[in-house]
Amino acid sequence: MAIITTDSDTFTEGNTIVVTVEFETGDPLDFTIDVVGLASAADFDPPPNIPFSVSFPPGTTAGTTQTFNLVVASDNIAEGEETFILQAEAPASGSSGAITISDSVGGGGADAGSGTLSIISVTPNPVVEGNASVTFQVRYTAGTAPIGLQSFTVETIDGTAREGTQANVATNQNTIDYIEVNRTFTFGDTAQDDNPGLTTTQDFFITVPINDDTIIEQTESFSLVLQDVDGAFIGTDTQVAFIADNDGQGTPTPNARGTIQFEFDSYNTVEGQGFVDLRVIRVGGQNGVINAEVLTRAGTAVAPGDYTTPNQTSVFFGDGDTSPKTIRIPIIDDTDPLEVTEQFSVDLIETISPGQTQVIETAIVTIEDNDSSAGIGSLDFDPVVYTVDEGAGAVTVNLVFSGGNIPTSFDFTVESADGTAVQGIDFSFDELTLESAPGIDGTIFPVVIPIIDDSIAEITESFSISLGDTEGVFPGASSAVINIIDNDSGPGASIPPSSNPGFNPFTPFPVVTFATQGDDFINGSDGDDSLFGNLGNDTILGLDGSDQIFGEEDNDSLSGNRGVDFINGNAGDDAILGGQDGDVLRGGRGNDALFGQMGDDFLLAGDRGIDILNGGQGADRFAVEVLGPGDNYDYIADFELGIDQLALLGGLQFGSLVITDGPAGAVITQAGSTDALVVVGGIAAGSLGADNFINI
Repeated sequence: MAIITTDSDTFTEGNTIVVTVEFETGDPLDFTIDVVGLASAADFDPPPNIPFSVSFPPGTTAGTTQTFNLVVASDNIAEGEETFILQAEAPASGSSGAITISDSVGGGGADAGSGTLSIISVTPNPVVEGNASVTFQVRYTAGTAPIGLQSFTVETIDGTAREGTQANVATNQNTIDYIEVNRTFTFGDTAQDDNPGLTTTQDFFITVPINDDTIIEQTESFSLVLQDVDGAFIGTDTQVAFIADNDGQGTPTPNARGTIQFEFDSYNTVEGQGFVDLRVIRVGGQNGVINAEVLTRAGTAVAPGDYTTPNQTSVFFGDGDTSPKTIRIPIIDDTDPLEVTEQFSVDLIETISPGQTQVIETAIVTIEDNDSSAGIGSLDFDPVVYTVDEGAGAVTVNLVFSGGNIPTSFDFTVESADGTAVQGIDFSFDELTLESAPGIDGTIFPVVIPIIDDSIAEITESFSISLGDTEGVFPGASSAVINIIDNDSGPGASIPPSSNPGFNPFTPFPVVTFATQGDDFINGSDGDDSLFGNLGNDTILGLDGSDQIFGEEDNDSLSGNRGVDFINGNAGDDAILGGQDGDVLRGGRGNDALFGQMGDDFLLAGDRGIDILNGGQGADRFAVEVLGPGDNYDYIADFELGIDQLALLGGLQFGSLVITDGPAGAVITQAGSTDALVVVGGIAAGSLGADNFINI
């Protein structure tokens, strides 16, 4: 394996990269080195040309080196940072570490005439603990340059307030003040030098959920900061939000020992890079000793096929020690053309008492594949929206194989997800696994879904189906929506409550957008959109209009913004924000957080997972439904007596409910069962009567 090193890992356009190639016994004498990543041959001034040749004479001994000078071209184009590696090509192997080229046109890719990005406001400020969230407004003011904003990141930073994740609020309620945000916005294909990016003035609204703890404390603060701004000048890069206590007066106890955490919540690497480095930092104090175990956890990436054991399995901070510690994890460069971008997790685990440990921090590592997928076909729903009459008996949904000829069989799974149409009530389909013979381009796989013809007058209802596990084929357009048109006369049901009661959010929409399989940012149009997140941790903004938004797999952030929207998180731990107007929110599988915000909203928590529901302003309805096997109860955080209502679904009746007082509020169960359907936070059981419920 050739050993390739450079004199630094960061360069500016116009600088020279000094590359040293060391010969190892058994290496071939002649091979080439190429650039792999966001940079290309056009980013360098010859000689040498890219790729460049390396030649050692016969009889060369191990340890012999050759040096090459690569001059980074100054292209006078405002662009983002370009990260790449130098890769030895067959018959040799080996690569350098990650190398980053910074633009020379202006800081962060800004040039004369570039626009300005600023955080202009935070509301409400201060925010009282019992309120659901605080919103930061970020404004990009376009300039006159033809190249606009390429990308930027916003991240919450602790002050005296401490951040956490939605998943650990339930078990660490009094140690978390707000839910962390680390989100990157990208515009266009930033890998292209001539990518125009965002060239019009636009506002972005970053909502940070606030946790309502039960301890007495002083007013606390945290900040939202702009980072990695590319293609714009930075105006105000920080705004501070203050959280006022709602539990009384007091002085919090400082933690002089501090805690340790990863420098970033997530890390990205390319499969051929060879490794990824994670830094652990100490914050909030320096007194005493902190010792933590480092443990990797498989996700879509697994060991030892995609990564191996870190170079160190623990980190140690002595008394007064605040020096960052680096963990290096080897990444395996395989040749599997069917791989997509994969992820695994890295935990910091601390022993808090003999035999008892806790995970104090988790980072996500994303591995981008570097293998060609030429000739591999894909499965796509075609079309992606279907409309069927309730009395039709069934609807046939087509999956189409295209883009290749596979000589062997392949497997795939089709799964359903409830919308306002519910499995077992409106349709009869849960999950189906199919095995195909060798595929040829254009093969159609029909999936027949029975439709249940009830006798209830109701609005047009909707559910979705999606590809689950696939073996031997890529998932393409991996979701479809089925609309069921009612065939019963009558005034119809009252879902969703809305300032526009004539709106039907489940008819086919004119704009349908599918994300890729990575972590995506999707902006809707000013009209009525259907937006699908697909795989990955996605951020989807509906903007104007009445939108349908589906998070699909993984942990997504979904926001309807303006308009009467239907939002379904589907699988994963999702954060769902309704925005303005009366929206329908459904969490789906996973531990979700639903925030209705403004308007009269209808919140359907989901099934598996413990969900937290915040209606916000307006007269909201919270769904109460019968639990299936493996389902969990949901927690309603801000039920307002006399304003909000509990909506009974699936034939539930008020007379069949048992309401008792629990430690967090009123616990609602079904007679004859000890399993909670829902917990109404902060409400006494005796306060809930029949007038607080409505049958749907």
